[in-house]
Amino acid sequence: MIGDRLLDHLGRRTANWPVRVKLAWLLGLCAGLTAVMGSVAMLVAGWVFASSHAREDAQEVVRSLAYSLQAPVSFEDQRGLTDTLEVLKVRQQVSAAWVESSADGARLASWGVSGAAVPREPDGGGLLAGHMTLGAPIFGPSGELLGRVTVRIDLRAQRDNLVLQGATVVLAGLLALLLSYVLSQGLARRLVQPLLDLSSTASAITQDHAYDRRLAKAGGDEVGQAVSAFNSMLEEIQSRGLALAQAGEQREQLVEARTREARRAEAASDAKTRFLANMSHEIRTPMNGILGMTELALDTTLTPDQREYLGLVKSSADALLVVINDILDYSKIEADKLVIEAVPVALRPLLADTLKPMALRAAERGLVLRLEMAANVPDSLRSDPGRLRQIVLNLVGNALKFTERGEVCLQAHCTRDVHGQPWLHLAVRDTGIGIAPDQQQRIFESFSQADASTTRRYGGTGLGLAICARLAELMGGSIRVESAPDQGSTFHVSLQVQDDDLGAAPVSTVDMLRPGDAAQARAPGEAVPLRLLLAEDNLVNQRLAVLLLTRLGHAVCVADNGAEAVALHTNDPFDAILMDMQMPVLDGLAATHAIRATEATGSAGAVRRVPIIALTANAMQGDRERCLAAGMDGYLSKPIDLVQLQQALHRVALARTSEGSASTRPRPAPLAQTTDAPDLDRAALLERLGGEVSLIDELVAVLVEDGRLRLAEMATAIRDRDSEALTSAAHQLAGASGNCSAIALERLARQMLVLAHGQRHGEAAALLPMLLERLQRLEERAGLQPAAVTAA
Repeated sequence: MIGDRLLDHLGRRTANWPVRVKLAWLLGLCAGLTAVMGSVAMLVAGWVFASSHAREDAQEVVRSLAYSLQAPVSFEDQRGLTDTLEVLKVRQQVSAAWVESSADGARLASWGVSGAAVPREPDGGGLLAGHMTLGAPIFGPSGELLGRVTVRIDLRAQRDNLVLQGATVVLAGLLALLLSYVLSQGLARRLVQPLLDLSSTASAITQDHAYDRRLAKAGGDEVGQAVSAFNSMLEEIQSRGLALAQAGEQREQLVEARTREARRAEAASDAKTRFLANMSHEIRTPMNGILGMTELALDTTLTPDQREYLGLVKSSADALLVVINDILDYSKIEADKLVIEAVPVALRPLLADTLKPMALRAAERGLVLRLEMAANVPDSLRSDPGRLRQIVLNLVGNALKFTERGEVCLQAHCTRDVHGQPWLHLAVRDTGIGIAPDQQQRIFESFSQADASTTRRYGGTGLGLAICARLAELMGGSIRVESAPDQGSTFHVSLQVQDDDLGAAPVSTVDMLRPGDAAQARAPGEAVPLRLLLAEDNLVNQRLAVLLLTRLGHAVCVADNGAEAVALHTNDPFDAILMDMQMPVLDGLAATHAIRATEATGSAGAVRRVPIIALTANAMQGDRERCLAAGMDGYLSKPIDLVQLQQALHRVALARTSEGSASTRPRPAPLAQTTDAPDLDRAALLERLGGEVSLIDELVAVLVEDGRLRLAEMATAIRDRDSEALTSAAHQLAGASGNCSAIALERLARQMLVLAHGQRHGEAAALLPMLLERLQRLEERAGLQPAAVTAA
């Protein structure tokens, strides 16, 4: 309202002014207002930006300082605290900093603070105050609060600089106002001929299609009305053109945004897949050693207590492997990386073989385990046998776990829907504790069980039924439960299958699974001696595989990497090759390609094709396919199942026996044994090895050899200031020495790990000779040559 009245008043006062004067004043006023508003906006924006930037810089300084102080505060390193604070000298805007303990608030260190009293000033300040005080907590490696660091930032220079910039902007605005007035006078003189301007503008628009041009109003006469109509026409044309252009830009932006989202989603999925593959490998590799060495120890002469303890270790490791498999399977399902196969399945043998290993568990609990197959179940159908087995194992395993007396029964029958699609229906019935109605849907959710008491009493990850539900969905079916507390449960699974061989004459069967079935299924056959090449870079896995294969009566030659395996096979072919996937120089896939190439050219010393079996800690979808596509003949995932390994080698032995080659080849010479005892806690190591004294020397020798490599890696990492490589080498040495009860070496390695985390390469270089000295003492005891490792 006030603006309208002001414009009306100005219009009446200037009604009789010449057009040139009106235009001059109008242009000058608009330019002046623009200059003033622009100056004010720039001042406000500059002030806001400077304040925000100053606070962000201060927060970044205090966060970085808190992270750098984590190690000194954790180890009460006063010198480290002082050195870290004195680094702030290079930041001129930091005027003071101090560190306080979280326990009693005592000052641990300070810089730029005069006197004994520490300023007690809350977070605040800003450009107007000329300073800013910010603090940040210091957390330990386990997340515990260790203390607090406070930094005082001097902002007077920024404030003075901003004031100077504001004065400059105001001066520039005044100059712009003066210049706009001068220019408006000249422009007004040029607009006194509106007709000429209208003609020239119309011609320019016709030629250039620049519809954003406008003519200044020329008053209320006919010429002014024509100019107004012309401007209106231009506005309409421009608005429509802009609308069309904006619509096109929006479509392009939408397409581009969706393309970026798809790429990001694909990249995230690939990253998750790589992470799962690495996690599978890193977890299964030590699990292979734990389970394998435990089984070997159980086969030795033990006291009853030792056998009980090792039995508990093995059962715990088996349970841990089940948890690991559940988590990896669930992660693969969540990442949409699990592919359902459709291959011929002999359902009756599949279900019977799946239940046989569980018969002993049922018998130990005094339960009856039954398998009932309806007459309409065909002898063969097409589905995914691995996923069928996984669903059955999960459901029957749960039933056995939650049933204390009675029976567990697996029922199977087939139906067809109205479209003729065959369906397989599985039902697992138990007489266990049952499930409350309000919990029956929740149990199919991830990480869920019926209630807290069930978790405490029976354990488990809560992923088994969630995986079954997702697998059933991926196989085109569903899962549901019928249950009541203390009356048992029945889980119903319906799965889409495909016809394969419905011409057979199926019959209904009822099988009682007994413990002897499981024992018979696991009983190994008589081993036929083979000459094997083991390609494995992990020393623990090398030792475990050699012990297992030697006990089975086979001769073993070890290659530390893929290139060495190719060279050994080229010079002297073996009956079979056990190939690890992740090795230095050449990985398992590349080594397999090279071996197959030498066989194709006839340069492998024989024309026959040597069987190659993959031994890998990777258990992701597609790993088996990649191994077979590379030319391998088998695939065993770690931890290695002894029965599966025996079966694979038995198939090789049958083929070699028919060729007459397995029994005629000489075995490789046995590995040299180290006899000198190392300087370590022999009692602790002997207890860890289950009383196997003969393993002590060999494991210490492995530790010494591995320690040489790790010290060389540390020296290189310190020289290159590569904290990540130093962390990795120190971590591996600490773990290996701890497993061998080399206490002093382990402690020094863990101290090196702390220095690596803190990027304190100077202190790490000083610690390296101490590690070298400790390792040389072990080398002398082990009768090895000293390692050629020097400090960086």
